Amino acid sequence: MKHSLSLLIGILTIPLLGQIDRNQTSDSSPYSVIQQDTLRRRPLQSNSQDDSIVYVKRVISDYQFWRNDQKREIVDTTLTIDSYYKQNFVEKDLFGKMPFPNIGRPFTALEVDNKRFGVALLPAGKRENYLYAEDIRYFDVKTPMTQFVYENGVREGNYLSSLFTHNLNSQFNYAVQYRGLRSQGLYRRELAANNALVISSNYHTKDKRLSVWGHFSRQNIDNQENNGLQDIHDFIDGKDRNLTNVRNIEVNMNETQSKYDSRRYFLGASYGILPKYTADSTFYHAVKLSNQLTFEDQIYKINSSQTDLAPWITGENNLVGLMFLNEKKLKSFTNLTTAEFQWSDRLTIDAGLKYQNVRLFGRDDYPYYPNSIQNIPYKWSQNLIGLIGQLQFDWSDRLSLHGHLEFLQSEDFGSLYNIDAALKIAPIKGYAITAGVLMQADLPAINAMYNQSPIEQFNYFYNDFNTVKSRKLYGVLSLEKLNTQIEAAYFNLDDYLYYRADLLPAQLDDAIQSFKIKGRNHLSYNGFNLVSTLQYQKTTKNEEYMPLPEFLVRETLYWQGKVFNRKAEIQTGVNVYYFSSFDALGFTPIFNEFYLQNPAQLQPIGNHPMIDLFINAKIRNMRIFIRGDHFNALFGKRDYFSSPGTPYRGFKFQIGIKWDLFT
Repeated sequence: MKHSLSLLIGILTIPLLGQIDRNQTSDSSPYSVIQQDTLRRRPLQSNSQDDSIVYVKRVISDYQFWRNDQKREIVDTTLTIDSYYKQNFVEKDLFGKMPFPNIGRPFTALEVDNKRFGVALLPAGKRENYLYAEDIRYFDVKTPMTQFVYENGVREGNYLSSLFTHNLNSQFNYAVQYRGLRSQGLYRRELAANNALVISSNYHTKDKRLSVWGHFSRQNIDNQENNGLQDIHDFIDGKDRNLTNVRNIEVNMNETQSKYDSRRYFLGASYGILPKYTADSTFYHAVKLSNQLTFEDQIYKINSSQTDLAPWITGENNLVGLMFLNEKKLKSFTNLTTAEFQWSDRLTIDAGLKYQNVRLFGRDDYPYYPNSIQNIPYKWSQNLIGLIGQLQFDWSDRLSLHGHLEFLQSEDFGSLYNIDAALKIAPIKGYAITAGVLMQADLPAINAMYNQSPIEQFNYFYNDFNTVKSRKLYGVLSLEKLNTQIEAAYFNLDDYLYYRADLLPAQLDDAIQSFKIKGRNHLSYNGFNLVSTLQYQKTTKNEEYMPLPEFLVRETLYWQGKVFNRKAEIQTGVNVYYFSSFDALGFTPIFNEFYLQNPAQLQPIGNHPMIDLFINAKIRNMRIFIRGDHFNALFGKRDYFSSPGTPYRGFKFQIGIKWDLFT
């Protein structure tokens, strides 16, 4: 795969670079003369007689990206506390999550997650490191840009994300990204091997009437599975049991591994008609017709053994086959056709049709014992069709309304919908209030609906589940002058789908109700900073089906300033992350899903602060992150767990790099 990637980048890059006329000096050229602020001046060859130097005009706003149906963003090269929070293998802030001991593994949810709308084969255990179509970035850059993101792995291995993007001219861009992760892990049977290749491109005509964008992605998320420790006291009391090396602790599974593979092709195009001009002479198209096509193939496999599955084999009649490979395939095709109506630069409305076809395949040759299993089909399909709409109303900096609506009709599950709307009001400069609603009725998860297994009770096809419904009402108060943000949210979940203690999926014939209040404040004085994030939450109805900690706290105390004659920037301090004790969901590799613990054998997790020491630096456009993760594990008790039966890792020296190269 590495040789193929190098060859692909070489083929794409060499001929394209040769097509650029580096002597262009027009304002529209990516190689314009500059006389004001730049990222860094770069001399280019000049044909003039006086040997004058031509400089590339490069300001950071010349390097932009966007995602499907989202506004443009500028590539961020700053060193902030948020960039520190996001320096990890998923490149996201992990507040509200508890990582597993190895990277490339799941996270235990510490708060109610916003579920993605739509059909997917992806299990909860492989969801975090997956790039959805909405996550793919499309670029517009003045000069070629390369980006590296690096994190060292656990015990052995690394994570590296490499991105190269280049504008052939002001109309056409391509980008190639490869993400590779391989980490052995601290405990036995924890090897994680994830990789992703993404090739994206976008084009528009000079008058911007026609735009075309698309991407191809290939992703693999592979893991060895250990199902936790056989005896957690081998970890807790390791010193007394001569098991200070956690590699010697026995685990529950020694032969099980899971694999997930995805290939996706996406192509979008839009064509504008009826151009109109604004007061500042910029123009837009009053009507824009768009179409988006998505093809995706997903394969999910779990390969186990009779020895690893022995705890669930209760007798000869319970075993209905000797094929310990569980394999599912999902093929999906989506077509989205919309018309966008823009009445001004403030109001835009989209409306259109959406069609989706999904086909699920098990194994048609699954070697069940004769007459042992009936009514487990090897394939299932579903057609969904309906309406989609979107509203963007930006009256001013003080008033905006954004909304997304989706109504679909399915064959087996009736009506589905996805409504996401938010109103933002800023009555006084520096103060803003946002109120929003998120409502969904979605198909049941594929893994909870269909499964084949050599164990009798793990063969099921539940096509009579109800749609899973959720409702979230929320409000956000932003106090810019006080560097404070307060958020409150209420959740109502109907027909909630979960896994019981016996690992069988079930649907709750009632509602789960929960709320949370979250606040974040940033105090700063003379280079010293204190960033506090506190969250209180409570499940007020059917708490046992969605256990969550009541309190989450993150405190970050640090100093930040310029050093070495202002040629570098340093950020150094301490970070503390804590959540209160609760009876968390267990994790089962049999389905790669989280399940309710047995009430008679509950093991709570939490009530253990995790203290990290860090020193981060920025030199030009390179950011270096050096951390002492979980420093207090060196002298504290071994009472830290990622999920029941799965301990977190102790102290770890961690180094990360994020490097943006503008050439």
